[in-house]
Amino acid sequence: MPDYDPKNVTSLVATVQNKLLERSLKDSEYDSRILKRRKKILESVQFELAKDNLGKVIQLYAELRDLDNGIEWINTEVTGKQNILIRDARNVNDNPTNKHYGLSMMALNNLRAVKKLIEIEGKFDVQLDANIKLLLKILEENPEPYEKMLDALANFNYQLNSELAKILGVPIEESAKMLAKARDFVNLDDEARHVVTVDKIPGQENQYAIQAEVVLTELTKKQKDEYTKKEKKEWYTSLPVWQRRLVDAYQSKILAGKNVIPTQLRDCVVGVRNSGMKVTAIINSSQQPTSIHVRDCSYHSGTVVHLGKKCSSEENLRITKLNAQQMNELSGKERSGIHMLTLNAEYNPTGNDRAIVTNSAKAMKELNSSHTNLCFNAFRLFFPDQYDGVEKKLALVGKKFNTPRYDVSFKASLDKYLSTTPRTNINEGKKKNKLIAEVREWAKKNDKNDEIQDIATYLEQAITCKYTINEGKGFSGFFNRMFGNKNNRNLLIGSSIHNIDNYIRDMPGYKETFSACQSGKDRNGVLMMETTNKAIVSHCGFRDDPNIKKNITLQTARSGHQAFMSGIQGGTIGCFGIKSDSKPSIPKDYGKQVTKLIIQKEASRNKHVLGAEKRITKKKNVKFISSSKKKHKSSALLKKLDPMQKIESKQERRKKQVILKKIENFRDTDNYESLQNHKVEINKLYKDLVDKPEDMDEIINQINKNISKMKGCVQRLSYLANNKYIKNDPYSEQELILPLWNIGEEIKYCNRFVAKSKDIVADILIISPQIKEIKESNQYKQLQEYKKDLADVEVDSKTIRKSHECYKAVEGQFLAIFKKEGLSNSHYSLFKVEEEFHNELQQIALLINEASNRDDSQYDHSNSANF
Repeated sequence: MPDYDPKNVTSLVATVQNKLLERSLKDSEYDSRILKRRKKILESVQFELAKDNLGKVIQLYAELRDLDNGIEWINTEVTGKQNILIRDARNVNDNPTNKHYGLSMMALNNLRAVKKLIEIEGKFDVQLDANIKLLLKILEENPEPYEKMLDALANFNYQLNSELAKILGVPIEESAKMLAKARDFVNLDDEARHVVTVDKIPGQENQYAIQAEVVLTELTKKQKDEYTKKEKKEWYTSLPVWQRRLVDAYQSKILAGKNVIPTQLRDCVVGVRNSGMKVTAIINSSQQPTSIHVRDCSYHSGTVVHLGKKCSSEENLRITKLNAQQMNELSGKERSGIHMLTLNAEYNPTGNDRAIVTNSAKAMKELNSSHTNLCFNAFRLFFPDQYDGVEKKLALVGKKFNTPRYDVSFKASLDKYLSTTPRTNINEGKKKNKLIAEVREWAKKNDKNDEIQDIATYLEQAITCKYTINEGKGFSGFFNRMFGNKNNRNLLIGSSIHNIDNYIRDMPGYKETFSACQSGKDRNGVLMMETTNKAIVSHCGFRDDPNIKKNITLQTARSGHQAFMSGIQGGTIGCFGIKSDSKPSIPKDYGKQVTKLIIQKEASRNKHVLGAEKRITKKKNVKFISSSKKKHKSSALLKKLDPMQKIESKQERRKKQVILKKIENFRDTDNYESLQNHKVEINKLYKDLVDKPEDMDEIINQINKNISKMKGCVQRLSYLANNKYIKNDPYSEQELILPLWNIGEEIKYCNRFVAKSKDIVADILIISPQIKEIKESNQYKQLQEYKKDLADVEVDSKTIRKSHECYKAVEGQFLAIFKKEGLSNSHYSLFKVEEEFHNELQQIALLINEASNRDDSQYDHSNSANF
């Protein structure tokens, strides 16, 4: 996997550096460029909305959010799997704001999620015109203050979800859950990119800090097998039917390895979520040639643990181990194992924290790997953490330094300090101060040797890290955690070990550190930010200057790299920043200004869909009422309201076990396997129907035969519903009938599909001759000639203008076909009519756009559409 091998990071940074040299920072040129690009973005939003390209509009709003804060985007290509997005933050505003673009992005994402849910349910003709008009109103007005925008979004989501509930025929609470899950699945429609943020370093002239997020997306062979054989896997069969359809719809994109799996899918898909490698590098443009110094490479992700809600504990652990093995391969340390660093509260009685810590530890033990748990929230004050993995790494530091290569007196004592656990921590402070003084004295004597300066910073971090661990142990450790922890001692340990990894990566027995919290965006975001800050401070020699350290932290927060990563790709669209409940993770020394920049209002919106179920507005704040979360005053009342919640007797539990066993047998029968085979065959015929419209009648005939056979299978299996054990037992009946009901829903879906296919295929047969006529026109042929000219860097303004006019004419003819025949966008997006022709037009549009950007000084494109 060379695309994200740490050894190749320098080439990625060099690509960024070359692009930056082309970019002027002079005020006059900068202001003009910003205004022109902002105008183009706003025009492009309308153009892409007209084409129903919601993913592109989301991207444009993300760029607009950065642009209003003085951060410019540069898109470029790199050899490998993904492109690079460069965020040039060297002119970032002193007090950046978000102007609620994140909420607009959430609305767009929710709309495309609803479209996807409707599509997989076979509702091809459903129109959402009223919702789209409401969305356009939100996007155009973008009201202030924040509460009004929040209210507008909640109103949009409620109406959108109400429409979804009616279309699908489910309660609004159920459709809200479906929408919350689908909005993360549709992130997979956006191909991932490496994201690089370029920033100034306070106090350093002509030096720039690079924060590069290298996405990690490749699955292992065993994980791919899980998808190809998923009909027999518990993680898949335990999902509701609608979730299985979403997995089916995005399986090919997950397997292709070009998309980051969003963090919220931790309970329904196989694969590491929100995974990447954070690279921190320094570019010094004052040197000739320009020097590039990679300071840190740190791996991170959402939790490796699979959290299937209806999966057995054995199945969740099995998938967890597969995900851990994926991390092992992604790190390039095959068969050596990894070091899993979790940031969760093991003793938290609520949520998933305990399961994450426990299953992470189990998986690491079975895979010859190590585990460390560093609690980041307030639980760290009361309970001890697990430091095993970190202490093994610190021992490697001492072992590497204690060699004949370094002629210093303190190396043996350093090795001993880093590799042993003291009986008491009474003299820890003296030991630490003595070793740090000796390391600094050695570095001072070799002040012109850059390698020794780097090693000294790693040694100093290792000593401080070991001291912090030892200080938290023993009887006095409780008081140290309670009263000496304002700056989050676990954050110091975690960021130090990420930095130290860059020193010991070549050591035998080394295991790559992967840090992970539940989502990988909040606690892990704070950790990655501190790791970057520490790397920059160490490089510039500012360890003893608290003011400059604060300035570097402030500048990193302004550029918003970690906040940006939370709202795209592996995060939930639009949820920029970290949630306020992660505030205890942030060191007090960061100060209020930095904390305000890190914690953003949109961040918490990844928990639910804003106002989707029911909403009220009170005192300018949107409150949420969810019927699924109502609390009853007593268990007796709960039993009256819901007989399904009754306390089970031993006899009832035995009955339930018998029924569940029969369901398991039901899934193993030949009839059920035949049912799945017919479903696969229908999906294959569905593809043939699109690719071979001339064989429509024969293909539809075969589909009907398969459906008839499916019905026969269901009839032969339905005798289980009359089993004597489930009579008058609502729980057992529901447990057994549910799989049969799901099969019936599959058949209904296929019937709807066949009925609609005849009409749509007929439309395709009408469109194809008209497309062919466009291809044979003189305008299209002329456009092909212009395509050759546009690729030339010296193309003149006249050719650009004429090619644009010609493109608009051809595109107008293309879109007019659909309007003339009264066809909806869903027809076009579902079947991708004449995809080759459409892609050809898009390539030409891209060439025109690139030529226009190169020729901005000669030709005014303000009236042109943006591509």
